Amino acid sequence: MNSRPNSCQAEAEELPSSLPIPRILLLDGGSTYLLEELLPTHPQHKELYNRDFWSSSLLFSEEGNKLISKSYEDFLEAGCDLISTITYQCNYEKGVVEDEIDQALQRGVRVARQAVHNFLNNGNADERKRRIFVVATIGSFGASLADGSEYKGRFMLKVCIITQ
Repeated sequence: MNSRPNSCQAEAEELPSSLPIPRILLLDGGSTYLLEELLPTHPQHKELYNRDFWSSSLLFSEEGNKLISKSYEDFLEAGCDLISTITYQCNYEKGVVEDEIDQALQRGVRVARQAVHNFLNNGNADERKRRIFVVATIGSFGASLADGSEYKGRFMLKVCIITQ
């Protein structure tokens, strides 16, 4: 059993109940693709991106967080109702100190919430009437291998090797 305290829980925000939830919600699809489009324009792009963590590596630096915020801004302007955290590849199996992963997971939620807050407060009156949700994304064990195993399901041999 894991002895790590549950420090990744974010405080629940009260949503205004007077705003209706639409029947169809639009999710920000292709976050990694958009970030990979934005990344080469940044002067430190090679230092910001760690292939083991894919887009989640951007959570480990302030400059990376700014790029994530920019991607959220683009998705929100396009009409997305659901903003997913860039945390799918952020996991404890990559040899990084647990506290750093905890902080990155929390930061992923904070960056997304702040982007939504900024968008709603800087927009016009119609935008302020929108309900926008932040959705946490957590990858499977197969995702932690960063080799496509979560799609193939062929990671049992690696699980057996790790547990021996």
